Amino acid sequence: MLVTVRNPTNFPRHGFVSIPWLPLTKNEISPESHVRVEYNGRPLARVQIDKIRIASDPKNDDASFWELCVFVDYMERGGYVEGNPIFLDVLFSEPGAPPPASMPASTPVPPPPKKLPCVTVTSDGVELEGERIFAYLRLPAGIPPDDNYQGGAFTSIRLNHREILDAFKAEEHPWLEHDPEKRLQLDRVLLPNDPLSEKPLTIVKLYDRDWEYVSSGEGPARAWVVVKSPVVEYGSFRANLFRVISLYADADYLIEDIFVRTTSENGEPQPEGRVCFAPHFFLKMNFDLSPLMTITRVPQIPDWFSIATHRFPNQAYGFAANVAAGRIDNPPRDYPRPNKHSSFGWECGFTADRVRCMHLFARRIPPNYAADETGRKWFDLIYKPPEVSEVWTERTTVETEHV
Repeated sequence: MLVTVRNPTNFPRHGFVSIPWLPLTKNEISPESHVRVEYNGRPLARVQIDKIRIASDPKNDDASFWELCVFVDYMERGGYVEGNPIFLDVLFSEPGAPPPASMPASTPVPPPPKKLPCVTVTSDGVELEGERIFAYLRLPAGIPPDDNYQGGAFTSIRLNHREILDAFKAEEHPWLEHDPEKRLQLDRVLLPNDPLSEKPLTIVKLYDRDWEYVSSGEGPARAWVVVKSPVVEYGSFRANLFRVISLYADADYLIEDIFVRTTSENGEPQPEGRVCFAPHFFLKMNFDLSPLMTITRVPQIPDWFSIATHRFPNQAYGFAANVAAGRIDNPPRDYPRPNKHSSFGWECGFTADRVRCMHLFARRIPPNYAADETGRKWFDLIYKPPEVSEVWTERTTVETEHV
């Protein structure tokens, strides 16, 4: 089987390609099969098949989807024409059988990353760890009434083994006297009301209630976890917000896919029950006061922005999404705690499908470089990622959706 991957840009590149399993195999090959992916006769090292389950019941396959994730180390320039595609040879063997044999490689197989991405589920959260990033996602909100604000928040993110959410204090000590409120959080969701309603929106707070772990996976390409929000009561139905958070090998960023699905009477998600929504994010990260702290965004492209500082160690945060990001509140109007200069809030545009966003972290980088890197990542990962255009089998060609 040959998979056609097209680079939609005018320059050579490399990166991960996620291929939905159903269009790839037309449901004729079990996702439990051994798989081997080759490029020009050379086997690729970072390949994995993921079963991403959003239902609490592991046997509920109706609320699951499979993906083949592959890292391609070189893609020719493609541009706006269908030129210079690359062809990946995907080899399968039945479950329980030996892995498929490989053709003799013309060049050596590149070594895998020094540390493979991994995920660890703890009693009160989830740890994602790669070669450069360690991220701890806390699920319980905390103890009410004063400390129940951390539901579904990344309360610690370490870049190259050093805390980045409170980088100034991390220069003095690995953990002592760090800001206890530091976090990156999807803290609320906005839902549109009926046009005849008095208010245009319903705002549902998610930070003061416990989130729930659903599923996770890991491999040589990425580690990922699925978590769901507490139940959202909206009109005549109930729904949950789901987050699929991925940490790719060697990455200094997190990729997050967010969507809302209605739930049945037994609490399981309904795959076709899509709900229009807009996520709101909150960031508690110290960049010092303005003008040392700098927020950079391009008015013509509201899909990304960066926050950085001129003060050592020059930490930076970059956000990018496939929908527009609104105004950045610094601080948010309802933030009640001290040190308000280090709190930021913003919301994304409405969609009934999914929001794909990127959280980028950097250290020892000036603000203009942080903006350049965020914009580049937005273009490569969100706006113009590698595309799988066709799948060639012995009998037919299958058109696939944009990845």
